[in-house]
Amino acid sequence: MRKSIALLLVLTCLLAACGGAEDASEEATAENVEFPADAAMDGAPDPVADAALEDEMNSVEDEALDAAGAAEAATAVLEEDAGLVADGGL
Repeated sequence: MRKSIALLLVLTCLLAACGGAEDASEEATAENVEFPADAAMDGAPDPVADAALEDEMNSVEDEALDAAGAAEAATAVLEEDAGLVADGGL
């Protein structure tokens, strides 16, 4: 049993000694990372606005506003009907 514990202790120490030699406390900066973001974007074209997409977005926005207006009108009708029911009008 003592031999097993001694062997386990030796193997644990050997395994711990196999770790990397780099200092993990060093903070990451643009100069020491593997592939800085600026270098990744070198040569990439600048983004441009897509006119067709903007037109589609405006169309969708107009449809949403129309739907909101219709929902408000329907809510007003329901509230009016609810008021009539509460007053015993229907």
